[in-house]
Amino acid sequence: MKKLILVTVTLLIISAYMGCSKKNTRVLLGEEEYLLRLNQLYEKKKYSDFQEEARYFLSDFPGSRKGPRIQYLIGESYAKKKLYEEAIVAYQRVIDKYPESEYLDDAFFKIGEAYYKQKRKPQRDQETTKKAIYYFQKVAEMDSPYQETARERIADCRNILAMKEYYIARFYFKRKEYEISLAVVEKALKEYGDIPGGNWLRYIQIRNFLELGEKDKAFSIYSYLLQRDIQDKDLAKKINDIGEAFQAGQ
Repeated sequence: MKKLILVTVTLLIISAYMGCSKKNTRVLLGEEEYLLRLNQLYEKKKYSDFQEEARYFLSDFPGSRKGPRIQYLIGESYAKKKLYEEAIVAYQRVIDKYPESEYLDDAFFKIGEAYYKQKRKPQRDQETTKKAIYYFQKVAEMDSPYQETARERIADCRNILAMKEYYIARFYFKRKEYEISLAVVEKALKEYGDIPGGNWLRYIQIRNFLELGEKDKAFSIYSYLLQRDIQDKDLAKKINDIGEAFQAGQ
């Protein structure tokens, strides 16, 4: 029994010593040595170790000029592991803690990217898509090398949102609630009428008008779509089918 107690106490002492030893080793490192160690961990893709050591660094050297970069790399290390929520938190700290740093636009863009990579099909909830637009818009307003990519991402996100509205309108159309479907379309066209998804909205708008017997309105929108450069083959076929129906009805 005494031996068991002695072994237990010894293990506790060793454990405590090792903890202190690790801390003392950390304290003994100067800023440059610490940065070198962090770079090595990051380059070797030891991201979990890097994240832990990086937080110690930011705590031990709060005024370091390299602070923004280290905080940004914490976000990068999470993003590389596809841990997007953790990455977003880390990038946001760059924005909140270092708003004057050269990594500000990087952080905004990478948060947008993290949300963008989590975007879902148009039929699903689009909260992440909306958040992506918010952060990409910030970048688009900055003098940033990411500016053009951000604008492209915004266009893609807006198209997803337009298609979301299309599926809502189609849902009501299938239920034969044509007036409600039209109301959804008309509201959505004010926001997304300038992008490819807007043409899908016009297509379902034609279908609604035909069901309501308003052929003149349907034909007017059909004529408008004929003048558009429709790249989507599925939509082009549907428009062609409507054209044949118009000709058959003449």
